[in-house]
Amino acid sequence: METAQAAPHSGNIKTNGFLTDQQAHSMDGVPSVTIAGSTPKEKLQNISNKAMLFHWHINTVTKYMTDLLEVSDNETQILLGLLSDSRNHLKKLSGLVEALLQILDPNTPSTTSTKPQDVPRDDYEKKMYGWTVLDRHKDFVAMVLQEVAGFKDNTVFEG
Repeated sequence: METAQAAPHSGNIKTNGFLTDQQAHSMDGVPSVTIAGSTPKEKLQNISNKAMLFHWHINTVTKYMTDLLEVSDNETQILLGLLSDSRNHLKKLSGLVEALLQILDPNTPSTTSTKPQDVPRDDYEKKMYGWTVLDRHKDFVAMVLQEVAGFKDNTVFEG
């Protein structure tokens, strides 16, 4: 696989657009893709919470990309549009899951997410952060789809 020398502190990175496991795990603050919980209700709460966390992280990535890229460039506009779509879908997912939880159990408290702090980063760190967020977002969506498929098999929610 072709590699390129990145910043002096980073070593070689893949140029195929995805981070190595070591690079992805080292990015502080970005949510994991694991859906936690032992019951469907707990898993739904975790999905709602992480959807909002990814929403906020993608918002930060959008700000970084706006600063780093030529905004008038057509490809940048496409990227910013896709990031906006992702934010909107994540917010909608969180809201729909919250509504489902209230239907299943009106006594379920609303899940709360703490907005991540915006940590100062240099340009290289902003790019790595952006790749990490997008890579984990992709994996999170795959995990949500897998969980939803499992929920379809279980028509009765417990706990």
